[in-house]
Amino acid sequence: MAMRTIETVAEVTADGSLVARAPVGLAPGHHRATIVVDEAPDAGLEERRAAIMSCVGAWSDMSDEEMDEFLADIYARRRGFFGDRPDNATDPA
Repeated sequence: MAMRTIETVAEVTADGSLVARAPVGLAPGHHRATIVVDEAPDAGLEERRAAIMSCVGAWSDMSDEEMDEFLADIYARRRGFFGDRPDNATDPA
């Protein structure tokens, strides 16, 4: 029997149900699972989610030139961090 490890965030509802998302590709149906749960809820989850969502669309007001400069800077920083390791990304520089 093949086993797969999945790490996700789950919600425990007031009626004791456990709600979680499974990764794409996992066959639909009933699965045997072992679940390890932190005793205290993750209080910071909603704050992290709100911080991420506040950035959605943050770059929509950039001109094409500003966006090109921004992306070139990201690529340069990535090269500095990872070196010349090959990848599938297109480098505009």
